[in-house]
Amino acid sequence: MEPGVNLKFTLRYVGKIVFMDVLQHVLDTPGASFREFLRIWDYLESRGQLNMRSLYECILRWKCNEMVRDALLSRYYTLASSSLFTDIEPKGTRIEELYGESTEGTAFIISLGKTSPITRRIVVEIILSKLLRLLEERLIPPTFLIAEEAHLYLRETYWEDLVTRMRHFGIFTIFVTNQPDALGASIYRQADNIFLYNFTNEKDLDMISQASVTDSETIKSIVKMLPPHYCLVIGKVVSDLPIVVKVSEAPFETLGYTKRFFKPIENKVVDSTNKYCRI
Repeated sequence: MEPGVNLKFTLRYVGKIVFMDVLQHVLDTPGASFREFLRIWDYLESRGQLNMRSLYECILRWKCNEMVRDALLSRYYTLASSSLFTDIEPKGTRIEELYGESTEGTAFIISLGKTSPITRRIVVEIILSKLLRLLEERLIPPTFLIAEEAHLYLRETYWEDLVTRMRHFGIFTIFVTNQPDALGASIYRQADNIFLYNFTNEKDLDMISQASVTDSETIKSIVKMLPPHYCLVIGKVVSDLPIVVKVSEAPFETLGYTKRFFKPIENKVVDSTNKYCRI
């Protein structure tokens, strides 16, 4: 799924609570503007006109302070430019319907590579908030949430809540990052397991070692010497006994590989009459 392409939401589906979470946690809406948004939402909902077009028109004619109106319009333009919202009901995504009736499981992949930082944060906020509410209402089964490149969109406002409370509702989170210091200390303290590849940065290793009962010096000495395709596993999965394991190469092309300017030499032909090599 690509945000703004085939991943869109209607305001009615997003709901008031999730929409206000976006305004508060992502768009940093001031208190006065936040309260006016609530009044406008209730007004449009009571009239059955809850959509982006009506929201824009209502903001323009709403009786309020001009500075508040400017703040409302600024947030509206940000939301509209993300292309995440649609007024056409059939084009809106409903997360619970993506699960389907498959007994073998379902993978729901959201590609954030081409999105702007602010759109990325809006998507993450909506997905997390909706997952929590769908699990509370038992509309979806327990879910694994894999946060790839977590350092790009991890914010304490909702991830702290995720790791402390959401597991009780059935969300089990896997953080994937090459910047361990971007994750908060509380996340490491509650992590069940850590799969650690080669790291040499002392700050990163100090942060990670907080999550292990093994002394930090042992972890540092092992991790710094790990060759490619090997990782150190610590946590409950190995009964708190650090174990080094070899990881098989993926049988498919991964998008995170390094693109190099100089390609490796494959065929080298030596000309006996010339001291140079032809490639």
